[in-house]
Amino acid sequence: MEDILRFPAKFIQVDHTIGIKTDAFIKSLNGKPVAVFGLGLSGLSSAKALKASGAEVIAWDDEEEKRAAAEREGITLLDFTVSGLS
Repeated sequence: MEDILRFPAKFIQVDHTIGIKTDAFIKSLNGKPVAVFGLGLSGLSSAKALKASGAEVIAWDDEEEKRAAAEREGITLLDFTVSGLS
């Protein structure tokens, strides 16, 4: 589990290459801020699942089309490269 979670600043980072493995884990993030780095298939799916569980999701991808897809899903975007989170 230590490989999955890191606690920089106020955010919990979920490494989408490992994935979210259990419903209990995702529910434990209800009301907590979660940063998603990358909005490819797994990143966007993770962001949507986290948001549906009640997590406060912020996300970023360098590709404009991936950001647009996330925005259509109601995902909050924040450019991590200028926010100090990267």
